[in-house]
Amino acid sequence: MRVHEAELEEELTRITGTHFTPGAVEDIPLRFHEFAPADSAPDLIAVDGSYSFLLNLASWWLAILTVGALRYTANGSYVKAAQRVNHRVVAVSTLEEYVAKQTEIHRHIFEFTRNRKDQHNEMVNEFRRWEEAKLSMQMAADHDNLIIAVDGVRVHQFGELLSYLLNHASVGQQVVLKVLRGDRELEIPVTLGPRP
Repeated sequence: MRVHEAELEEELTRITGTHFTPGAVEDIPLRFHEFAPADSAPDLIAVDGSYSFLLNLASWWLAILTVGALRYTANGSYVKAAQRVNHRVVAVSTLEEYVAKQTEIHRHIFEFTRNRKDQHNEMVNEFRRWEEAKLSMQMAADHDNLIIAVDGVRVHQFGELLSYLLNHASVGQQVVLKVLRGDRELEIPVTLGPRP
C-alpha cells in the first residue's frame, strides 16, 4: 500500500501545523507524553537534504532540492536496510501576487518566512525540510506488508529471506511467512513456485 502525496501533506501539516502557522512559538504550550520501552529495537530513518539555486530573475528563484534517506534495521547492531534519493526542482517568489496562486504549502512557507532576511533562501530551505519529512514518512510507510520471518526464522533483509529459501526450501514446498501489516503480525502460508 502506497501513501498518496495528499495524505502525506495532510499528516505533515497536522503534525507540524505550528511550524507553518504564523505567530509566536511561545504561544504554543508544551505537551509531554509517557512512553514505554519497545519490545524490540525499532528501525531508524536518517534523512538529510541540500539545495542549489539554478536561476535568479529579480524576485523569482529556481532551485533544485536533493533529499536522501537511509533506513537502518536492528540486527544485533544497526545495519543499512534501504536507501532512497529524491530530486525536486522548486520555483519560489517573494511576489505576493504569484504566491497567492500557488499550493497551500507554498503559501504557508511564504507566510512563515515573511519579513526574514533573504526570504527566498529561507523559503527554499523550508521546502527542503518539507521534502525531508515527506521522504521519511514514505520510507516509514514502506513497512506495510513487510516480511519479518519465514518458518519462524527472523529475517531483516531480503538477502536473509532468499538465503533461507534457497537452503531450506524447495519448489512446491509450503512455507509460512510472518508479515508485519501496520501494527499487526500475520502468518501467511505460501507455496513456493519456480524462480522466473
